[in-house]
Amino acid sequence: MSGLVLVTGAAGYIGCHCVANLLAQDYRVVAIDNCSNSTIINGQKLPESLRRVEVLTQKSIHDFIFGDLCKEQVIDNVFEKYRRFDVVIHLAALKSIPESIANPLDYYHNNVKSTVNLVDTMKKYEVYHLVYASSGAVYGKPKYLPIDECHPIGHSLTSPYARSVYMCENILQDLCASDPKWTVVSLRLFN
Repeated sequence: MSGLVLVTGAAGYIGCHCVANLLAQDYRVVAIDNCSNSTIINGQKLPESLRRVEVLTQKSIHDFIFGDLCKEQVIDNVFEKYRRFDVVIHLAALKSIPESIANPLDYYHNNVKSTVNLVDTMKKYEVYHLVYASSGAVYGKPKYLPIDECHPIGHSLTSPYARSVYMCENILQDLCASDPKWTVVSLRLFN
């Protein structure tokens, strides 16, 4: 059996695919999600997306926690219970650009606060390896196409969603600069 991985936002589209891959590689997965974009049917113990992952992979998710990362106690309880994750994959974020324009405070509150709460708790429990689901939105209006990793980020950002994710990338970059124990990878996902 491979290591223990915490996947936040595990019931979402990317989250459930990530969980399926981890299970296929024999990782033990602890999944957390507030289920704001997923469904729990008829009192099942798992959201439908993760129930289907277990059926497809024929492997069990180590544990599922219904919880909100914006509540510090929720994430602290998860780390208190498991103590030592090998890595955390942070996929929990609100991601609709039009919705972020209509409700910017929701996006700053959820995306930035959940990330800060998560890394705060990781530091407390000495877990220093994080994969962060960022977004291609941090590139803003493209200066050239196709966009590559050398493209500048943070300029001409078009939405509160993009700004919230860019803020999180900066927070994580500052964290890594402050302490060499941290290893953070930002995956810039495109829709």
